[in-house]
Amino acid sequence: MILYGPYAVTPGNVTTIQVTAFPDTRGIIIMNESPYMFQCQIAGVGVWGVAAQTQDCCLLPSAFTGSINISCADYLATSNQSPSYVAFVQTFGVQDSIYSALSQGGSAGYPISLPRLQSIGNQVNTNTVSTQNTLVNDGSAIGTQIIEATPATRSASAVKLSNDGVMTLGDTTNKQGQLTVNGNINGTITFDNNNIPIASKWKLLNGGTTPGITTDASGNLLINVPSTTSVAQFNGGGLDLSPYGTSITAQNVKAIGQFRFNNGNNLTAVSHFSGTYGTSAGGNSIAHGLGTTPDICLLTTNLNNGSTTYSCTWDATNCHAFANNADAFVGVAIKF
Repeated sequence: MILYGPYAVTPGNVTTIQVTAFPDTRGIIIMNESPYMFQCQIAGVGVWGVAAQTQDCCLLPSAFTGSINISCADYLATSNQSPSYVAFVQTFGVQDSIYSALSQGGSAGYPISLPRLQSIGNQVNTNTVSTQNTLVNDGSAIGTQIIEATPATRSASAVKLSNDGVMTLGDTTNKQGQLTVNGNINGTITFDNNNIPIASKWKLLNGGTTPGITTDASGNLLINVPSTTSVAQFNGGGLDLSPYGTSITAQNVKAIGQFRFNNGNNLTAVSHFSGTYGTSAGGNSIAHGLGTTPDICLLTTNLNNGSTTYSCTWDATNCHAFANNADAFVGVAIKF
C-alpha cells in the first residue's frame, strides 16, 4: 500500500492527486476528513462520491496510473465544527486482503465512518441540533474530567471541570484564575483549609458604594469602603479599627467573643439594669441580665434619702444591693 497526503480541500477548488502504478495498483481508499461530500474524478474510470467524514474504497484497472481530482460538493451541516479539511488517498494491490474481498463481491467493511470526538482549537457549537443544545456526560466514574482548556502560552491546564462538580481556574505556576459573578451566589463557598489566599479580592455589592474585602501582606483581612479605602481589618486580635480612625455605629451590636480597646483591654459583655436598694440584710436581689458572673457591678443613684451606707454583691444571676434607705439606682454589670 502507498499513502498519499494529506491534501487540503476547500470549496470551489479542485485538489489533484497523482497516483502511480507501483506496486501494481488495483484499487484506492479515499479518506474524507472534511464536512463536505467529495466528488472524485478518476482519470479513465469515472466519477465517484465519498461522503463527509468517511473513508471508502473502489477497484481500479490493473496497474492504474493517473490523476484523481477531488472537489467539494454537498455540505454536511452537522459537521460544521470539523477539526480538519483534508483528504488522504491510499492505494492497494492484488497482494492486499482488501483486494481479495472486493474482487469477490464483498465490501471489506467499507464505507467506514470517521467520528471525531475531540475538536482541538475549534469552538463546539451546541446549537447545531435545536432539540439537543447541551453537553451531557452521564455514567462516568467520579472525577472524570469533562472540560479542559490550556492557553497557547501555558504548559498546564487553566480551566478544568470534572463530573463531580470540581472546577479549577488557573494553574499552580500562573495563579491568575478569576471567578466573576454578575448576580447572587446562593449557598456556601468553602476555601481549602479554610484559608482565603492572600491575593484574593472580594467585593460586596449593595447597589451603592462598592465595598471590598482584601488581604494585605501580613495576612490581615481588610474591609474597604469604597473598594480602595480601608476602614477596618481583622487580624490575630480580632476586629481592629485603630489604624484607620473609624468606629462602630449600630443600634444593636451582638458580640460573640471580645471587644479589644486601643489600650489592650478586652470587653466581653455589658448589661444595664435598675432597681431599689434593700434595707434589710443582704439587700434587694435584682437580675442584672449579663448571662454570666460579672467582674464588676456599678450602681449609681440620683436620689439620696439620707443613706450613709451602701453595699453591692453579685452572682451569675443577680446583683444584691443594700442601703440604709430605699433609694432607686441604675446599674451596669461588666465582664472583661
